[in-house]
Amino acid sequence: MLRTYLARVLDDYAEARPTRFSEHPVAATIRREIPEALRALIGDNDRYHVRGSVGRAAWAHCPWVAVFDRLVTRSARRGYYVVYDFRADGSGVYLSLVVGAEAAHIEHGRQTPVRLQTLAHHYRHLLGARADGWEVAPIDMRAPAGTLCGLYDFCPIAARLYPADALPHDEALADDLHDLLACYTVLTDALLARAPLPDPEQENLPGDPKAWRLHRLIEQTPALVKKVQRLHPPQCAVCGFDFALHYGPIGEGFGEVHHLMPPEMLLAEPHRYHPKRDFARVCANCHRMLHRSATPDDPDAFRALYFRP
Repeated sequence: MLRTYLARVLDDYAEARPTRFSEHPVAATIRREIPEALRALIGDNDRYHVRGSVGRAAWAHCPWVAVFDRLVTRSARRGYYVVYDFRADGSGVYLSLVVGAEAAHIEHGRQTPVRLQTLAHHYRHLLGARADGWEVAPIDMRAPAGTLCGLYDFCPIAARLYPADALPHDEALADDLHDLLACYTVLTDALLARAPLPDPEQENLPGDPKAWRLHRLIEQTPALVKKVQRLHPPQCAVCGFDFALHYGPIGEGFGEVHHLMPPEMLLAEPHRYHPKRDFARVCANCHRMLHRSATPDDPDAFRALYFRP
């Protein structure tokens, strides 16, 4: 179905632009049908957020559908992400791993193309041979000069053009998507390996520092924290401490999120997470002790072995 949806946008987008968003089905294809098809290909993994856009107040020159790693960004304005970018003239669609353009444009002004392309090439270097066979910036979105879409030419870290008259079959599209998502993960891991530990206390913890960086990044992702807090009881899963009960309104919604997957496992398999199944809500003290224990993946076992009321 993905091929059908991509072809529909390429065929009908120019016709849709003079109408209102609500009056043309191509808007629904970009906002709903393509994202649903991508979610089906990605599978049950809450790490990814998929969204399509045809513009804000008016139709964009280049509509897009993006896959955001929640650990990196949930916005096309910043960070880096996987995206289907449709050329302005309808001649094709790019599948790309790109750097967000809008925040860079606000910060760098006329220097934005150079900044974007420099960053894209730096990230491509970190990918190394993993991205062989994919193009790197600049590409050609056929967008009018002086528009935000015109900056998309300089954003790709890895890109592949699908011409409108030669769209691959669904199997090949799925293979390309999975390959680029793997590149996305490799890039995030490479950047994590170069980042400082977020908590000085973790310097004394065993294992790969990169795994601890990823573990803490997951636990501190704002959107994920909100989901975990909504799905889990407010009391600490170990000691039962209830911040709202003891501190009143200022304690409501307080507490920390603990990822039940041990850090060393994060480097051995895809980083999937499910807010209900893979996390616990705990107080700061129990959280630190869980990280130091032999049972970080099981609050109940931790309570039985270590906790003394």
